[in-house]
Amino acid sequence: MRVLLTGILVALLAATASGYDISVGRLGYMEGKVWILKDGAMNWTDGTPNMLIEEGDIIETGRRSRTEIELGMGATLWMNGNTRTEITLLYYNEASISIPFGCIRVKNMQDNRLTVETENASVYIDDDGDARIKVKRDGRVEVYVFEGYATVETDEDIVKVQSGDGIYISLSGRIRERYPDRIDSFDRFCECRGERYRRSYADIGIFIGACDLDFYGTWVTIPAYGYVWRPRVVIGWRPFLCGYWFWDISFGWVWVSYEPWGFLPYHYGHWAWCSSYGWVWVPGRVWSPAWVVWVHNGPYIGWAAAGPDGKPASNSWTYVTRESFYKETSKRPVNYKECLVNHPIYDVKDDIPKERWKDIRPSGPPEPADARIAVANEKVHNGQRAPVPPVERKAAKKSSRETRKIGTPVRNDRSVFQTKRELCIKTKGLGRADVSTPKKKTTIKGVKPREKRNLPVTPPRKKKDDEKMIIKPRGKINDKPPARNVSEEHRNNKSKSQKFERTVTSR
Repeated sequence: MRVLLTGILVALLAATASGYDISVGRLGYMEGKVWILKDGAMNWTDGTPNMLIEEGDIIETGRRSRTEIELGMGATLWMNGNTRTEITLLYYNEASISIPFGCIRVKNMQDNRLTVETENASVYIDDDGDARIKVKRDGRVEVYVFEGYATVETDEDIVKVQSGDGIYISLSGRIRERYPDRIDSFDRFCECRGERYRRSYADIGIFIGACDLDFYGTWVTIPAYGYVWRPRVVIGWRPFLCGYWFWDISFGWVWVSYEPWGFLPYHYGHWAWCSSYGWVWVPGRVWSPAWVVWVHNGPYIGWAAAGPDGKPASNSWTYVTRESFYKETSKRPVNYKECLVNHPIYDVKDDIPKERWKDIRPSGPPEPADARIAVANEKVHNGQRAPVPPVERKAAKKSSRETRKIGTPVRNDRSVFQTKRELCIKTKGLGRADVSTPKKKTTIKGVKPREKRNLPVTPPRKKKDDEKMIIKPRGKINDKPPARNVSEEHRNNKSKSQKFERTVTSR
């Protein structure tokens, strides 16, 4: 028995996760409905927190919905209801966002270049700049700067908008001064969410999800690993348990966690078990779809968190049936959920008896017919990593942006995701909030000339507004309160006074 287990652990070293030298983003906080059209996909899919955002993805919000998107280059994007955006460029020090219609607010927090493209203007956000851009259905644009400054360029003019000022851009590209609007509920939402970044003090070299670590855990020092993060979770919790696997056309199986802090610790760094603190996360700088080790035998597939040494972390295995990922006959992904994309989404369960774990054999993750992109395996030792070659994103089979039709996302019920998330919160625990000290820096940077490009076709959509529920009164409504019965009230008071007099006389 010991020989068998030892052989499995040795063979698992060949099945460790791979790292990608890229810049990504994540779908953060959500209110209402959010849809994502992944780069290369033909259909919309429902967005969930901690979902991966890549270059070429299109995000759209429903009516009375809002969402927050964190970009790896150090910028935050907030989207109001009935808004569509496209991540046209996402690099380490530069990002470009296209907005055909709707209202967004962007915050550039680091020494990077951030551009917002509309049909008739380009808005360059300065370092540490905070601006709101609103694009109406007819193409007119409104820009208001809250902090820093922004440079607006059209075919006719270039204007530098200072903090506290606003401008109006006509369909022809003419710019004129505009009085700022009052602060509305969307601005208050952005201010509340942005305050979390000001209070964050963790400096680990990664922007996405860093402030969540301060709210849902504590930082401790361990001699073997140095500065590590300890989450606030319930007893019996382990990594890669509360979430689901999503098939991405570029990276294969990507772990999407239900935990509010579950992006950074699962895609960067490694997990380790410490006898004094329990599960701790060792920071890292290389992104991966999931730092896990895969095993399989016959109808069963399992995974475990990869430790800092590349071996599976202690007592972190999760096993499921093989049919949860793909069919044995066609080797194609199986969709067990009513989703909008033809890729599987599986919610993690512990449905394999422990007495059968000994039959598991090491292997890599299951793959559909479309092979995943080959990348170099990466090993981490004492915080140092081997160089990882950049990913050739074009190697995957994708449909070009010009050939796919960008229509309106179908309104699909996300009750399945909400139910699973609430179950994880109740049974496995997702942590509690905490408060930290602020950190802020300011820099100044130049402006990049505008480049012409074609935006995706966005046909007008017709949606029916939600019917308002009107509660009708059961009876007739009286404008005046009911009149008092004076005679009855007088008799009651008189009887009480007579009773009180008899009591005093008897005494």
